[in-house]
Amino acid sequence: MEKQGFIIKEKSVSKYLNEIKCAPEEKKEELKKTYSKINIWALTVDKKDIIINEEIIKFNLESKLIDGIFNVNIEGRLDTLTAPDLLKKFIEKEDIKCIKIDINKMTFISSAGIRVLEIMMKELENKEMFEIIGAKGDIKDILEKNGFKMNMK
Repeated sequence: MEKQGFIIKEKSVSKYLNEIKCAPEEKKEELKKTYSKINIWALTVDKKDIIINEEIIKFNLESKLIDGIFNVNIEGRLDTLTAPDLLKKFIEKEDIKCIKIDINKMTFISSAGIRVLEIMMKELENKEMFEIIGAKGDIKDILEKNGFKMNMK
């Protein structure tokens, strides 16, 4: 699972139980012992480089807000694992009037990436202030089919 960008760990349920309030006092110790034998699996995203078919997949996201303009540069894949990073950066900013996204170095976009771009555009009062720069090839085609207008700068 680590090669696909996930970390999976087995954890004891007892770590998540602070106190057993509804059980009779004489049964609490027995229940704690029983719970210590029950495990769950925790699946999380690994933030390091992802390896797919022996190829390292890089992702880099740079963003800054200057005078109401949210400038974003995306390098690599905008997919299920990386799109939440873009959404988080967007949500952290306030008073965004314009969004300019340079995807010249983007290599892939999934439906999760498209969804984040849609969320960002819908938050703007003026949808014409949403600009995608540097789109090419399949990514350009995919974005245009999903209603995004491209700026060919």
